[in-house]
Amino acid sequence: MSARYKRVRRLLCCAAAFVVLYIEIAGSVATRAALFGVNGLAAPSIAYRSPFIERFLASLGEGNSSGPIMPILYLTSPDGGATINVLDSGCPAAKPGGMYCPTYLTELLGHLFSPPRLWHPVGIRNFSVVVDCGYGGILLHDTTALKVHLLDAARATVTTVVLQTINVLRPDKHIAGVGGLANVATTNLSVPAQAATYHHLLRRDFPFELGPFEEVALDATAPATWAATQLSTGERFVLFGTDGLYRGTPRLHGNYAHYNWSLPSDAMAFATSTAYYEAPYSIDSYAWVRCLLGLGIAFNLGLNMAVAGVIVVNMWHHQRQVWIPDFYPSVQRRIQLRALLLLGATISNDCWHVFEYCLQKGNAREGWNSGFVLEDMVRSDGLTYLLSLAVTLADVLKTRLGLDVLVAIYVVCLSCRLQLLQTCGWCLAETNAFLAANYMACIVSEPDKPMSLWMYHDNAVTPLCLLVTELTWFIVAVSLALVYAISSKVVDVAPPAFARWTRVEPMVTVHVTPKRRPALKEPRAHGRALPPWHRPASVGVVCAGAHSESGRFEQSDAQLLAETHGIVAPFDEDPEARTFVSASGVWLLGYLVLKSTYLVEIHAYPWLWLNVTCRRDLFRIYCFRIGLRGRTSADMELLRCADIAPTDLVTDISLQPLQWTHRRQ
Repeated sequence: MSARYKRVRRLLCCAAAFVVLYIEIAGSVATRAALFGVNGLAAPSIAYRSPFIERFLASLGEGNSSGPIMPILYLTSPDGGATINVLDSGCPAAKPGGMYCPTYLTELLGHLFSPPRLWHPVGIRNFSVVVDCGYGGILLHDTTALKVHLLDAARATVTTVVLQTINVLRPDKHIAGVGGLANVATTNLSVPAQAATYHHLLRRDFPFELGPFEEVALDATAPATWAATQLSTGERFVLFGTDGLYRGTPRLHGNYAHYNWSLPSDAMAFATSTAYYEAPYSIDSYAWVRCLLGLGIAFNLGLNMAVAGVIVVNMWHHQRQVWIPDFYPSVQRRIQLRALLLLGATISNDCWHVFEYCLQKGNAREGWNSGFVLEDMVRSDGLTYLLSLAVTLADVLKTRLGLDVLVAIYVVCLSCRLQLLQTCGWCLAETNAFLAANYMACIVSEPDKPMSLWMYHDNAVTPLCLLVTELTWFIVAVSLALVYAISSKVVDVAPPAFARWTRVEPMVTVHVTPKRRPALKEPRAHGRALPPWHRPASVGVVCAGAHSESGRFEQSDAQLLAETHGIVAPFDEDPEARTFVSASGVWLLGYLVLKSTYLVEIHAYPWLWLNVTCRRDLFRIYCFRIGLRGRTSADMELLRCADIAPTDLVTDISLQPLQWTHRRQ
């Protein structure tokens, strides 16, 4: 690899580490928000359209309809609205004996308009009822929403009635119940673009009890909620609908919303469409486990970035050298542990937040609702699983992978989520059927009642087809990461003529003195010591002063650099041809240089800060002393706070090439 290529790759890996940090922090913030419950902004949800009524009313004005008008007209169209057919036998899509049958409509409208209202003095018997059979509620068999149009005998005005079952709160009496709210608007067909004037009628305990409706006035509204006052008594109500699902109880796991519907200023717009608006809410009371798991990675990665940033500034200021750090090796072993713990926490929580993500993404894709979900949680978890898998693959295959390539794979697959879903189409039909059934599961039917309630419902099932479909992007990302790891190994073992570069595998013949250890290997009571990148080597997590035996910075440590595998940015090390370890190699081994004199482990840096700040040796911190030509001392020595000033920990930390110390025979 050329030097320019290595610098570019290291810069890309550096940028990718910042992307990882951002995703981790965003995921932790979202998880904490879900723990206490979070409200989303009011947003449009589904819209029930009436496609035939406007064309029918226009034909009345054109004089294309003649003869007596039947008491109830059912509008259908064989060609999508170009031709309107008028039936008197009911809508083909409506359920038999449902709420659009003549018997129920006559009784219901009688309670709405009898006795005649001051704003609608003509009795209901002087009108013909028009039912648009293309209305979205009829097509979906939604028995909680009713919409009809009343046409006067002179065919001069049309009155649109929208009736929806809702929740009714009575704050003064601390009573919660249900009811039906009807919005009524009358339009003069001879006046184009007429402004709508609404009247509102409320019946408590509807649809269980059918009786006279009381007129109410809607006051200032909260998102997706109406405050109403009954005109005859002055009693105040809070009116809203509920939509969505929960698991166990609404305060344990839930993703649901309060909703109402639009009252447009244009009367014809009200006649042709009923648009619902919802204020979503999400809660996961067991999210505290994942919240704790997410903070550690972001904290350690952020501290390493801060230390590396100071070193970059100091190296440019004192040495006029541009050093590009590699942040990720310091946390890649921790992220494997986090992935395992995260998987356990997710399974123990019945995969709720993953199911919630998939459900709401599917709902938004199919247009069932606005699809509110804290997607940062799943985005962070997915990246954790992908990087953990990549580290594992690199260990098994003994190769190096670039963080920039892995993050690019992940971000591109996430950005192309819908395209990948449509292209692969895994379990798509089954998933769409589940989404439709889940939407209609909010209907709470009452036997022998034509209309029903719409409420959020309990859900205890996480269908596999939903996860496969909505996580297609993640499956593709994992597959591409696997292909990348295998390709990297193929390049490693390929002959030089067919590969751009090969990793150096030095073989150095030296005699190891049994009483001595390499300086950069962690002392252990038993067994082989692990190199720093196979143990936690990030800032502030391993107890300082762990070294109790002497050691030296030796050629065998540089050999370890050549044998590293994992997610590591390219660096220039060749122990057979050079006698120095570069600044990047020193950083990868887990060290920094203090005052150009001391070689200190990175994880000891925060504890050194505490010692210097308190002016006491609270923690035993060991270091190597750097001599002439970058040679390190043969033994580690205790670094005392008296030798360091607080400003040295900011202005005098850097990196420099270090010379190997050959073992004494």
